[in-house]
Amino acid sequence: MWALCQEWGKRLRLLPSEPHPARVLWAIFRNEQYNEANPEPRLEKSYCPNGTWFNKVLWDRYGHACAKSYSNFQIMFATAWEHGYHGRPQDLDDDKVAIRYVVDLINWRIIRLAQRDDYTVTLGEILDGYNTGNPRDNIVNEAYVKRGTGYYQESEKRWSVVA
Repeated sequence: MWALCQEWGKRLRLLPSEPHPARVLWAIFRNEQYNEANPEPRLEKSYCPNGTWFNKVLWDRYGHACAKSYSNFQIMFATAWEHGYHGRPQDLDDDKVAIRYVVDLINWRIIRLAQRDDYTVTLGEILDGYNTGNPRDNIVNEAYVKRGTGYYQESEKRWSVVA
């Protein structure tokens, strides 16, 4: 997985003074990856009928599958669709497929928003934005950011030389 994070990290539009791109992806992967408590794509009620982010077109075509988060990066199918993914929801469960849309999401919805007006994006803002969808919404899951920061630091110790 580290190799995948390195490869796709090169596509994150982070400045040299900002967090290391591959390590950002690694931290998100570690924060989101499948585990005993979360062993498969997770249904998110806010993407179901009457939910805040419900999309009738996707629901009519894919049903519950369009309201789930996929892969070890837990990207929402509807979000990936928004960023150009037009395959089956189940195919997005492949990390090698999902990471392209994860990177696009981070570039456009998180980094670009946080860097507006020559502002430098922090690791905390990237993690917060990935978790909530917006680094400026004043909704911060402190536990998520703290855990992700720990994974980022773990990657610094684990991989001291990055190509």
